[in-house]
Amino acid sequence: MRKSYADYPKNVIEDIVRLRRRLEKAELPPRRTDHNIIIGTWNLRNFGSVFRDWTENSGSPKRNLRAIARIAEVIRHFDIIAVQEVKRDTTGVRTLIDEFLGPHWGLLLSDVTAGAKGNNERLAYIYDTRRVTPSGLAGEIVLPPSSEAKQEQFDRTPYIVGFRAADERFALLTVHIRYGDSAADRLPELAAFASYTATEIRDRARMEAAEEGNLIVLGDFNIDRRDSNPLFDAFVSQGLMVPAEIRDVEEM
Repeated sequence: MRKSYADYPKNVIEDIVRLRRRLEKAELPPRRTDHNIIIGTWNLRNFGSVFRDWTENSGSPKRNLRAIARIAEVIRHFDIIAVQEVKRDTTGVRTLIDEFLGPHWGLLLSDVTAGAKGNNERLAYIYDTRRVTPSGLAGEIVLPPSSEAKQEQFDRTPYIVGFRAADERFALLTVHIRYGDSAADRLPELAAFASYTATEIRDRARMEAAEEGNLIVLGDFNIDRRDSNPLFDAFVSQGLMVPAEIRDVEEM
């Protein structure tokens, strides 16, 4: 059964008030029908099982209904949000949709990336069905074989999905780049992703009536700074557009 604000404990209502003030301070633009689509990306670390109570859990999982309520409040300010680190256990994201966001919200999930490096993670899109609908395009990005050597694939397979808003179509491509033990560990995968996006997908976008004609790349790139940063340079050197400013909204 879907929960309303009337079901929230007092301390959770206080959380929501503080969170709304923080969102207002972040100058997140309001959603306006027939005027804009607000798109976001969020790494909800280890988003799997949930402690089914509003109180703290001394064991595992730590994330409880109070946390899910706060996550839902942020997501309501977006039309689509790409989520990284949804786990094999989808209890958390199902609880978020079914009990907090409600029937007007949709969910698209990638499969779990196998292997130790995949960390049992999925990529997801959560979207307001009153504002956008899937266009039919959906797929996971796999690098083509190389004649020179065995092609190493992404640790967590990037996920591309097409959407439609009124008469406009666009595609979102989300990724979670490996973190590794150092910044140097991230560079090969980040460079491979940037190169593939700038060549293969850009070539598709130039075709007539291409599904990827309007493409937005987003996700967790594990780039901790921009200036004089080889990770950032590897991405933008391919000519991919990046936002002039990034605002973070912390989970309280």
